[in-house]
Amino acid sequence: MIRDWISPEEYNYGLQGGNDFIKSFLKIKDFHTNELKTVREYLQKTFETISCFLMPYPGKATARNSSFDGRWSEIDEEFVETMKELFPAILSPANLTVKTINGVPIKAFELSVFIKQYVDLFKSENLPEAKTIYESTLDNQFQILMSKAVEIYLESISLYQENIKDTPEVYQLHNVSKAIALKYFNDEKKFGNKEDATVYETELDEKLEKAFNEWKPVTMEFLEKIRAEQGKADAQKSLANEAGRRDEKAKEEAETADKKYVELQKQIAQARYDSVESRREAELFKVKLAKAERERAEALQKEQETRKYFQEMQKKAEFYEQQMNLERQKAAERVKERVVVVRQRDGIGQWFGEIKSHIFGFFKFVGNAVRKVFGGDQKW
Repeated sequence: MIRDWISPEEYNYGLQGGNDFIKSFLKIKDFHTNELKTVREYLQKTFETISCFLMPYPGKATARNSSFDGRWSEIDEEFVETMKELFPAILSPANLTVKTINGVPIKAFELSVFIKQYVDLFKSENLPEAKTIYESTLDNQFQILMSKAVEIYLESISLYQENIKDTPEVYQLHNVSKAIALKYFNDEKKFGNKEDATVYETELDEKLEKAFNEWKPVTMEFLEKIRAEQGKADAQKSLANEAGRRDEKAKEEAETADKKYVELQKQIAQARYDSVESRREAELFKVKLAKAERERAEALQKEQETRKYFQEMQKKAEFYEQQMNLERQKAAERVKERVVVVRQRDGIGQWFGEIKSHIFGFFKFVGNAVRKVFGGDQKW
């Protein structure tokens, strides 16, 4: 948009006149220097569409009065009428399109990165060379792409680090996450030649290795600590299992003694006392019943003791398991702290300053990608 256009007789105010002007301006002519030709070629190749809007002078009351407060009545009438054409051209839903670079839609923060870089380039009184603009755009593109790839790596680590059980799995998670991040980097559409991509891919590889060295020590320290505690937990589980078996056996013995006692009670109830022999048999049943009653009481006492011991062992086993889970969670939190550091330095966080990790929902596909390796029935 060009303000203070002074030649409406040549190119009229508004979008039509502006488009005619920009078309003429970008046309390459024989007398142009190589630099002017290159800039025009670059601009036309870089943008899918280029339009221009010509605005008149807003009037002395607006341009020269420092106390001007925006009243339309003080703006030149010709300027106001042209604004009525400008606003729909800019704000119409049909004209609010997603910005793209090399055909790839970009996020709002990405656009802000490019705008900031171009503003810095054009602050100078001298027009920057086409090569400078191209190199800046190229570098921004790859820097943003690398930060996204780093985010993918960090997302993968955050999702699965807590499940690591031994040292080989530390390296396995790193290698798989790194492979996914590099694949994303290589598969994304971008401009520049292969040599450019190779240079930045090498830089990305170094960033990922540096990120690995940020979270690996925390995880290794955790594994060392958990390894010592695992022996205690396993021994306690073994004791609990043994106590469980003894409890089952005591329960069976108690049930057997109880059945024997009940059976003898029935025999006594059915005993006859009409002869010497039957009376002797009844007395024998009573002796056996007294013994069965003692055995029954002992069996029940033993069952209660073994059940109490089993419950104690089970509680201790659960306590050790809880402690290990707590240590695992603490380690995961420490890894997340390191991830935040990497995110601020090499990930998307570098473009925002202070930022919350939950905004990176646009990398949800990371989980699906890693699960293909670590998910399902597949052993880590």
